[in-house]
Amino acid sequence: MNQELREKLEDMKEELEGILDEEDEEPRFLTPKHSKFRMGLAAVRTMIRAGLIDVFDVDDEIWAESRDGDAIHCWIVIGKNIDGENSLTLWCVDFAADRRFDERRSDFPYGRNLWRDCTMRAWLNGLGMTTILKPEDVEAISPVKKITLASDKFGGDAIETEDKLWLLSACEAGFAPDKDWNEAEGKAYPYFGKDEDRQIGDWWWTRSANRGSALNVWLVASSGSAYSYSYATYAYRPAPACVIR
Repeated sequence: MNQELREKLEDMKEELEGILDEEDEEPRFLTPKHSKFRMGLAAVRTMIRAGLIDVFDVDDEIWAESRDGDAIHCWIVIGKNIDGENSLTLWCVDFAADRRFDERRSDFPYGRNLWRDCTMRAWLNGLGMTTILKPEDVEAISPVKKITLASDKFGGDAIETEDKLWLLSACEAGFAPDKDWNEAEGKAYPYFGKDEDRQIGDWWWTRSANRGSALNVWLVASSGSAYSYSYATYAYRPAPACVIR
């Protein structure tokens, strides 16, 4: 960290400590070398808007307290200035326990793999977000537009959605373009270079559909490799991303 940034951080210390956990004696980012920050998403936005985005680097970790204070969630910086100027793209590896991508429906007993209409998307941007994150952290997240390719069973169109929380596509998670996905769903974020970067101790959902099925969604295995697909009604970890700017 250069001297100019350190001086800005010192000037903002009192303001940021009001956002951080009161038990912290001082913000942990005031050390010369850093990779882990104990702070909320609202504090990250405060720093970005104060011209301190260069304090953060890809691969840094933001440890943010949950709404009820019973848990600390790890958000990894996977991109910088990718989703807009002066923005950080964060990926939460321990947001919640395993959940279905979509619920059973009378016409689709194994759910649907359509990200736009799935119950996972509704939960992430509804009860999931408001019950897990602090209100000031929810407010700090900027909505972003993303493209997802519908399966051929639903017309195969490129569908645009706008959310505060979203699941990464297979390409965004660093997998090379494939018959089921391509860079229309977003390019790989800089953090993802190898399988180990995708290992979070569990299997987790992408939002990419199996193009030949109405039911199957692509997963990332615990090894970090792509797993062919799973029914939308099976339960795996949601690992959402968000943008702070």
